[in-house]
Amino acid sequence: MQKINIFLFFISTFSAFGQIILPIDKNSGKAIFTEIIPLDSVSAENLYNRARIFVSNNYRSSKTETDVSDEKSSTIIINTHIITHFKAWAGGEFPAGGFNYTLKIYCKENRYKYEISNFIHTGEYDNVNRSSGGAIENDKPDCGTMSITKKQWNYIKQDCITNITKLSEDLKVAMSNKSEIEKKDW
Repeated sequence: MQKINIFLFFISTFSAFGQIILPIDKNSGKAIFTEIIPLDSVSAENLYNRARIFVSNNYRSSKTETDVSDEKSSTIIINTHIITHFKAWAGGEFPAGGFNYTLKIYCKENRYKYEISNFIHTGEYDNVNRSSGGAIENDKPDCGTMSITKKQWNYIKQDCITNITKLSEDLKVAMSNKSEIEKKDW
């Protein structure tokens, strides 16, 4: 009986690795990582300044385009790129292009909201164009499974999710700390 339980544990563990869980929006059918974060006693202006500093510190790539940076509405919208990797059959991780995505940060009194969406995989990396997988919601890559296997595609998508989760955690830390502008002792 114990051997059966151990066997079932291993089977369920391995099958869990194959599942990619995306936060799919019911209206659009697209993956959207979003959250509203309350912060007590912080003005919309200060939150907006913190968001601008976060974007400035974390998005220095030539692939980042600022679409909106509106102080009046306390909104920042950027289109950017994150590099992803896949595991090769011989072991080790290799660049697999990356995902273009949109980051939106909306600031109001005592709270802010972020949305990370519009994930499109492109095979471009270091001026070398590899196969492109398309939208992260795809079960199979747009280029077909001869170019990117299903296993590689799942690994690429999971790598993107891991990076976006870290990004959202970094954003929360940055938004909860006072910026230099807010500090009175400088």
